Amino acid sequence: MAIQFPVPLSTIQLHEKWVADFIAQLGKSCTLFYPFLMVSCPNCIGGFQYLTGGPYPFTTGSPCPYCNGTNHIQTEPNPDVITMLIYDDPRDFILYGEFKVAIPAGAIQTRGLMSDLNKVQRCNRMVRNSIDGIQTMSYTKAGEATPMGFRQTEEFVQSWTRGAP
Repeated sequence: MAIQFPVPLSTIQLHEKWVADFIAQLGKSCTLFYPFLMVSCPNCIGGFQYLTGGPYPFTTGSPCPYCNGTNHIQTEPNPDVITMLIYDDPRDFILYGEFKVAIPAGAIQTRGLMSDLNKVQRCNRMVRNSIDGIQTMSYTKAGEATPMGFRQTEEFVQSWTRGAP
């Protein structure tokens, strides 16, 4: 049975500031990409009628050349760049829970601020930006993010596996 004792608020606040500074100073730039969205075609009405002012004029009755008559196009939302700590070596992973899991080759774990958690939860892919701009690595989420810290309100841990969705 674990021994429980009260932790002073000043200690908790100091820890939370330390975590934020640690991530800001030693974190790496990561680009988060989101799933495609379906939006209305800016070139037609209903897929077969030209919308005045659209980028590609066509005759009414023929399929729109911009959306192929579907009246919708896929668009990728703008990516976000955030800073997170990256743990490459499974020996450095933050372990939580009472179960053991097999860690796939190439897996990483990131530690980020709760202010970025919503972005991480919405993304479907993360690219670890390289310093030299030569090599970037793409990762997909492996499970859900886990809140960390004394109050579990300032930081989270997310596991990732190599490859795009």
